[in-house]
This record gives sequence, C-alpha cells and structure tokens, in this order.
Amino acid sequence: MKIFVAILSGIAIGILTSRYIFVNSALGLIPWTLVGLLLGIWAANRIEALRLGALYGFFLLFSFMFGGYQGAASEASRILPFAALGLIGAAYGLIVASIGNLLHPKQS
Repeated sequence: MKIFVAILSGIAIGILTSRYIFVNSALGLIPWTLVGLLLGIWAANRIEALRLGALYGFFLLFSFMFGGYQGAASEASRILPFAALGLIGAAYGLIVASIGNLLHPKQS
C-alpha cells in the first residue's frame, strides 16, 4: 500500500509541477520536498523510508520530465533518457525521505 502511494504521489506531483503549478520555477521543489519528508515520516523504519523515497523520487522526476516534454523527437525515444534522469530523482527521494524518517517521533 505504501509503495503504491509513493509511486502515485511521485507521478502526480511530477505532472502537476511540470504542467500546472510552479511551472518554470524553483518553487516546485517545495511540494517535492514536503511529500518526500511526509513519506519518510510515514515509513515504519529507515529501510522502508529509503525504499519509499527512491520510488517516489524516480517516478517524480520521470513524470516531471515526461509530462513537460515538448520536443520534436518522439516521446518514445525519450523514455530511456528520462529513466536515467529518474535515477537522480531516486537519489533526491532517498535523501528527503531519510530526513523525514529522522524527524519521525520514535516510540519508546
């Protein structure tokens, strides 16, 4: 369930920030980061936070690039380069979800 939410959140935020909100603005990083932090807080442990963050970040950047693409080359020819950039998004997701997990109040 959490994995599905992380993937769906990444796709939704990626498309929204490429087409509708904070277009061509660094302010798009605000919702990207907030969602990543929330996923890290929601995770039961650090390993789950890393998994959720990586999936979120990959699908976030992939859908951001794919959703905003308006080039002359076919979209099918852009899948591989966008997937490679998605790995950078996965690293971003790992970082913000890890920070979110550190912010999670631990039960004693």
